[in-house]
Amino acid sequence: MDVRETEEDILADLHELDDPVLQYAYLVACAGDAEPYPDSLRDDEHLVRECQVKTWIDARRHADGTVRLVGDSESIAIRGALALLEELFDGRRSEELAGYPCGLLDDEAFARHFTKTQLRGLEAIVRKIID
Repeated sequence: MDVRETEEDILADLHELDDPVLQYAYLVACAGDAEPYPDSLRDDEHLVRECQVKTWIDARRHADGTVRLVGDSESIAIRGALALLEELFDGRRSEELAGYPCGLLDDEAFARHFTKTQLRGLEAIVRKIID
């Protein structure tokens, strides 16, 4: 499944729930399913300064051209959002992601759960991944 299809699946799941409370519960569940973030990466280098709460992201490009992504946040909702971004971007080739017009953050079913400042932080993370 390519990145666009994965994003469509994520959005379909959110829209199927239709109730903001259920959508938020979905984000919390995604946070619980996320890969553990290594304590060794909880440092200033990996801190996302655009976020309101402490949020860390490690986005690495490997020699084979794939992107490895893992993140964490003190906010459970942001942690859930990071889990969805990991699902969307982790393991993809850089060429597939270059300039990808990620619509997840603009979709009402997703965006309604975050403040404008939180969305700016998530946008900064997406830019770091796709640039």
